[in-house]
Amino acid sequence: MPGHEGTFLLCSFWLVDALLVLDRKDEAKQRFDALLDHANDLGLYAEEIDEQGRFLGNFPQAFSHLGLIHTALLMDLYEAGGAKALQGTYADRALRQTEKRRVSLITVSYSDEILRCQFSCGASVLFIGHFVM
Repeated sequence: MPGHEGTFLLCSFWLVDALLVLDRKDEAKQRFDALLDHANDLGLYAEEIDEQGRFLGNFPQAFSHLGLIHTALLMDLYEAGGAKALQGTYADRALRQTEKRRVSLITVSYSDEILRCQFSCGASVLFIGHFVM
């Protein structure tokens, strides 16, 4: 096909993820920082970027932003526990806490038409009414 395609930003974030899993922290950090430098003045990303740093394709692109968020979480996990902290499934990693990230776990109890949701941070929410359990 004639024409020129840019680099898909989501794939660029995936590359950083792979480098972390391979325990290549310095290269991953360098590439992540370079990707952060390409955000526009509002912190948004397009679907692709060309060799001159110009955005191409859909803008803003949700998948690029999901890649950014996921990679930032992996960077935090890596800092806390190295490549070993990145093992397992997405669900496994989502439940791992670090100094910067606390996972809110919920305990639910029900009595006398009161449903109570207690979060690990100490907050709670009460729902009053009849609930089918």
